[in-house]
Amino acid sequence: MSDPMIVSDPKAASALSRPMPRRILMALMERERSLSEISAETGASMSLCHHHVRQLLELGLIESASVERRSGSPIKRYRPRAQAFFVPAEMLGRLPGDSHAAELREALDRSRAGALAGMLCANDGVAVRAKLVLDEARPPSLEFWLELHLRDADAWELIRDLKALLLSYEARSSGGKAYLAHGAVVAR
Repeated sequence: MSDPMIVSDPKAASALSRPMPRRILMALMERERSLSEISAETGASMSLCHHHVRQLLELGLIESASVERRSGSPIKRYRPRAQAFFVPAEMLGRLPGDSHAAELREALDRSRAGALAGMLCANDGVAVRAKLVLDEARPPSLEFWLELHLRDADAWELIRDLKALLLSYEARSSGGKAYLAHGAVVAR
């Protein structure tokens, strides 16, 4: 990988902290795309994609790659100005996961209302635990919390394992229903 472009413009850093401009930039990092391809990739309307592409162009994060001449309007394709972008921590503002956290909470609340069969409190032979019982006829969802007592080395191993597990499922993405997955490990 080549050296990343350092994002020092606060407006560019702000754009990359928002989900849609970041999704568009990341889609373009895979390959050059037209507005209609960006719209199909992101699921956003053409007008919304046009707005964000224009903004990313003005900020110098993407550029026009080619123009396909045809009858009617030409088809423009876009590409990133670099293959990697680094936003320094002091310029981050909202982190990429902040908006996903709100979306995840809302989706879990909606899912719980329809997919939760109840709660079971029982001694499973190891400990007395309370667990949510899901209605398996509904689309799957899960919120799972544990307090673990780990050495730092074990916590790092858990982080690597969780990341590898989630990435293995990302690699399976096959155009099915979109699921938002989140894994978190943090010292108290």
